[in-house]
Amino acid sequence: MSARPCFRPKRFQWACASPTSPPIPLEVDATLDDGVTTSAIDNVPFPGTAGDVTGPAASYATTVIADNVPSAVVFSGTQNLQPAEQRTLVVLGTSLGGYQSRFITDMVRPIADEASLRIIHGAPVAASVDFYLVAVGTDIATSLPTFTALPLLTSAEMLTAPGSYDAIFTAPTTKDIVAGPLSITVAARSLNTLYSHDAIGGGAPAALIISQDAP
Repeated sequence: MSARPCFRPKRFQWACASPTSPPIPLEVDATLDDGVTTSAIDNVPFPGTAGDVTGPAASYATTVIADNVPSAVVFSGTQNLQPAEQRTLVVLGTSLGGYQSRFITDMVRPIADEASLRIIHGAPVAASVDFYLVAVGTDIATSLPTFTALPLLTSAEMLTAPGSYDAIFTAPTTKDIVAGPLSITVAARSLNTLYSHDAIGGGAPAALIISQDAP
């Protein structure tokens, strides 16, 4: 979930990286309550992002449930969201193994002539990962990672020239691919978030999704 409380309305977005057991992908439903208004975002699929809820800066009681089952609570907590602040709630895990989640502060300001890229590691199959952003079709055997040893549920941010790239996660200090390559195209002034996630049911093979805000 992203939340942007500011002097204009905020935005909420949900990132679901929580697989359930096959063959049915997990969907989650979320509610946000500031004590005055309750807002809802329904049927966010695995893997995926969704949302946009507007409202003032406030303290929000937030609940995420699985598959429209009120007793299947994936996340419950309260966040105090300040003016000019935007966050993403990343939820991962399985119904059998348990869930993990974290609010992560978002990028909010586009950069002229460059693309903003945020990388979030959300695949429990790997405790930590290295990340590569390389030209499409590049063999990473001789490439240096863009970021190293990203723990689970952490993020990293970078700027890059507009264009097409391959995004790849590997096991730390190795060239053993955990997820990817995913070919992406990013535009100037765009805000882009890459998520790693486990396979349906949890575990390997991990994969990648991207959420893009156009300039």
